[in-house]
Amino acid sequence: DGYSAYSAGPLPAGLAWGDRSRGVVQRLGEPSDKFGGGRIPTGIAYETLGLDVHFQNCSWEDANNPIKFLSLYVAVDQSLGMCAKCAKQAKFRCSQCRRCSYCSSACQKEDWARHKEACASLSACTSMAPA
Repeated sequence: DGYSAYSAGPLPAGLAWGDRSRGVVQRLGEPSDKFGGGRIPTGIAYETLGLDVHFQNCSWEDANNPIKFLSLYVAVDQSLGMCAKCAKQAKFRCSQCRRCSYCSSACQKEDWARHKEACASLSACTSMAPA
């Protein structure tokens, strides 16, 4: 099925199978993404580490939610393709300068006060570049 058991020694990022959700966040910091909840077990992603941590229970309120399994993948370069506001995986670029990336329109709006001066100068440079 394309999946295999992890047999490369200790778990990545200093994790242990006995860790709980609170301990994972304390050790690794705020995740770049959260998923699940409701009827689906919760999980958190650390894209710059190439690690998703999946928990057994469905409640975000459960700080003692035990790890069920881990997903490992190629880590995302922090400076490439990351949201300028929150560092999640970017899906969009500023439509004016096309240089600054964002994960959502909400992050782009929140970052506009910081980005607008740089955006104006980048847009001016781009429009003056020879074709």
